[in-house]
Amino acid sequence: MPREVLRFERPEPVPAPPAPRSERHEPSQPRPPVIGTPYMRAPGMTCQELRSMEAMARDLHDARSRIAYHHHSIADMSDVVDAVCGYAYSAQRTAIRAMITSAIAGGLALILAVALVWVIVFWG
Repeated sequence: MPREVLRFERPEPVPAPPAPRSERHEPSQPRPPVIGTPYMRAPGMTCQELRSMEAMARDLHDARSRIAYHHHSIADMSDVVDAVCGYAYSAQRTAIRAMITSAIAGGLALILAVALVWVIVFWG
């Protein structure tokens, strides 16, 4: 009998070819894909305005990634607002700053109220 029949030899596996590499280095967190949703495509929009709208999602993602990575080095709250709301109009930016400030003030007021109740209950 031929040798191939007696021994069940398997052919050597052929290694897969390497995956093609892109010329640009991919970021550690992939950017979200650009999706042309209907509300982004207004009838009178120029090509430049459309590209600017499509770039917003990517830039917002990059800004949030920078904030998440460099959260220890942010000195001022306005840096966060400017990074996240870079495309917002000044009125929207002012409103967002007011909301953030009022949220911080509300949190401090709540902490003060709890401390006052604690002092009255336990030391009063």
